[in-house]
Amino acid sequence: MQNHSNPRCCLVLDLTPEEIDRHCRQVIHDNHRWISQWSAKTWTVPHVHGALLEQLSDEDRTKLKHQSCFKEKVKLVQSITLKDHQYCFSHGDYCKTTRGDDLEFSGLPCEENSQANHNRRFMEGRFGDPYCTWAKRHEILETPLIILENTPDAL
Repeated sequence: MQNHSNPRCCLVLDLTPEEIDRHCRQVIHDNHRWISQWSAKTWTVPHVHGALLEQLSDEDRTKLKHQSCFKEKVKLVQSITLKDHQYCFSHGDYCKTTRGDDLEFSGLPCEENSQANHNRRFMEGRFGDPYCTWAKRHEILETPLIILENTPDAL
């Protein structure tokens, strides 16, 4: 029997496919609404930006795509300036990407790290570009706490 009086308990009774978009934006807003209700405090709506590589200019994305190894990609990303605004799906406008947050939850592509991928290439794979761009962003912002979600190897 579950204890429904515990304020830290979250029980999902019905989760229909219409509630979740393929980019998980709805889940982020659902969690925001839940924590605001649970804490009886109104929290600022989180910024939800799209593709991380949109923080690079078109020219820089093209250059990055043509680098042959991860070390070259890191070197290139270190030499460029990231855009300071990006489209935000929460606010329907271009919001700053240079604000210093105290905490970031991130989930980066994991296909190149998975044991299920018998041709995995880790950072040398097709997702090396977002990894080095993500790292540069947090190096600039000096983000104090980052929680990077990834799935453990499982077969």
